[in-house]
Amino acid sequence: MSAHAETGKILQFKLERYTPYPVLCRFMRPFNFFERDSRHLHEDFYELVIVADGVTLDQGEEDMQVLQAGFFFIYAPGTIHNYGNMRNTKYFNVLVAKDVFENLLVKKDCMPGFEELFPCFGKRSEIFRLKGDGLKYIMDIAFAMQDEFNQQPPGWLEMIICQLQMLLIELWRWRRNDDIPEADDEKVPFRISRSISFMEKHLTHNISIRELARYVSMSESSYRHSFKDVSSYSPIHYLIRLRLKNALRLIFIGKSIAVAAKESGLRDSSYFGRMCRKYLGDSLQNILNISSSWQCTPEVKSERIIHEYDVYKSEYGSGEK
Repeated sequence: MSAHAETGKILQFKLERYTPYPVLCRFMRPFNFFERDSRHLHEDFYELVIVADGVTLDQGEEDMQVLQAGFFFIYAPGTIHNYGNMRNTKYFNVLVAKDVFENLLVKKDCMPGFEELFPCFGKRSEIFRLKGDGLKYIMDIAFAMQDEFNQQPPGWLEMIICQLQMLLIELWRWRRNDDIPEADDEKVPFRISRSISFMEKHLTHNISIRELARYVSMSESSYRHSFKDVSSYSPIHYLIRLRLKNALRLIFIGKSIAVAAKESGLRDSSYFGRMCRKYLGDSLQNILNISSSWQCTPEVKSERIIHEYDVYKSEYGSGEK
């Protein structure tokens, strides 16, 4: 079987694409700036990600998260996502075969809340942050794992699995307590991320740029510029994408076009149709006809439409309120 197969534009990646071993440890060097990588699905492996430097976007099925140094999380098999706007991004990741990861000796109940780091199939764990000097300490362990993988002395695979268990425990010990504020909370990417969460929770509200900027304590001009710098979209363009995705999902679970539009903040079916043509480059009916044969869940189907049909012109919608 091939290492990956393409279904639509969602690539299915198997661990053998990257390594013949059940574990791969690697430090990813800085990428040159690019808009986004391929939409892909992890078929048979877990992936632990520790962001060491730079800024990138993790664009999952349900949300978009701004990632910065000190963030860590785990993707389970079946997870669909892609990265966007990687700017001098460095990160360490460990790919682990499904059966190996699920049979680690470390127990999910060994520490309070530790089970939160172990996502179920098709999900990403919550994104956690390291506190203080935690990133430096964690990266020392990660590089030791990479050295074992690269040099492969006797017992290297067993050693890496032991180090992985230690790494998971130390990550949890060093995770930040969200009840304790930190100075970097007010960095621009975090503000943009908070504004995106606000959008997702208020799709049916009449959200304006002014409201979004005030929510994250930024001027309107600074907010517009920063949002596009981080996401490559204007704020309103991104908001419309969220509304279109939700409306399509509602249609795929059986709701009428009119109800789907109203429950997604798209006013009515006529406005819904106009936004499809403007932001997706085709009529709603054509999109529904083409996607009717796709064999995937409503969530994946709506996500695929947004990414495949996106005209990707952030100036669209700049005049919307």
